[in-house]
Amino acid sequence: REKTHIFTTYFYKRLTTRPTIKNKSQHHPVEDDPNLSPAEKRYDRVRKWTKKVNLFEKDFIVVPINEHAHWFVCVICFPGQLGCVKADDGTPCDTPASQANRAAN
Repeated sequence: REKTHIFTTYFYKRLTTRPTIKNKSQHHPVEDDPNLSPAEKRYDRVRKWTKKVNLFEKDFIVVPINEHAHWFVCVICFPGQLGCVKADDGTPCDTPASQANRAAN
């Protein structure tokens, strides 16, 4: 259990939904900042959700998703792993040709 982190069902919605502002004439300090990328804005939305856990130390991250009355689950495997490794012993290996083209794009 300590190698797996399971987010609540609200995490994905918070990650993908721009926060609302009560006074529509005001600008949101993060969402309306043209110097921030979309990824930086999404991270800011959920920054506090992950401050007590290092996700890159986990083996699996589970994100339940509910969109348009349909349920999905996203399982992120070994988020801290860099490059290809053999599953049986964890030693580095060459990137498969089918994946090498993806990394270049």
